[in-house]
Amino acid sequence: MKSYFENYRDILDDRNDRYEKLVKLSRDVTIESKRLIFLLQRSCDIEKNDRDIKYKLKILVEKWKLISSELNGDQKCYEYLRAYSPGLQEYIEALLFHHFKQHRCLLNLQEIQNHLIFIQGFDDSSKETQLSSSGRILVSPNDYLLGVADFTGEVMRYCISTMGKNDINTSQEICEFLRSLFDSFVSLHGASKYLSKKVDVMQQSLLKVESALYTLKIRGSELPAEHLLTTLNSIPLCQNEDE
Repeated sequence: MKSYFENYRDILDDRNDRYEKLVKLSRDVTIESKRLIFLLQRSCDIEKNDRDIKYKLKILVEKWKLISSELNGDQKCYEYLRAYSPGLQEYIEALLFHHFKQHRCLLNLQEIQNHLIFIQGFDDSSKETQLSSSGRILVSPNDYLLGVADFTGEVMRYCISTMGKNDINTSQEICEFLRSLFDSFVSLHGASKYLSKKVDVMQQSLLKVESALYTLKIRGSELPAEHLLTTLNSIPLCQNEDE
């Protein structure tokens, strides 16, 4: 009987140690993802900062490989999802923003998942080289949607900085993108507590962009160039009428 309890103790200790390790790695991913987002916000021309961006992306991939090594298949991904979910959402946000600045479109769930599949080895025994083993971090639809919702906040900040350069056409394009994305998320309001809050914040970001764009079109020619961005940034996030 004692051996049974000792076995259960070892299993629980291993699970707790693994969980804590994943939480720490997730925090590292969150920090590095925020650094990447900050770099992207400061980069007027992504090509000029391509080396720094690729370096930060490489750091993130190495972090995810460490996380993948702690997980053995989708079953453990589900078991430890809460441990690394915050880092995953921040990473999704960074990937989406990087892709958006380059292509002005949204990565879908499968494309995000493809970034988190890692090849661990090859089998050269056959004529056609095959994977001997591979690992992946499972991206749940919920984490993807929460990451997309957070991403709209970065798009809002990017749009405001674009308006500060008096670029109305690009700002209008980004505003339309945000409006289309919000329209897609409206039906998800109430699906979960966390997602409902994200949709509310998304709406506030959209309203701020629309207000700033209105200000730019009406008063853009009146304001000195050096004061334009300050004026646009001073526009507060709009609150819901129900609040």
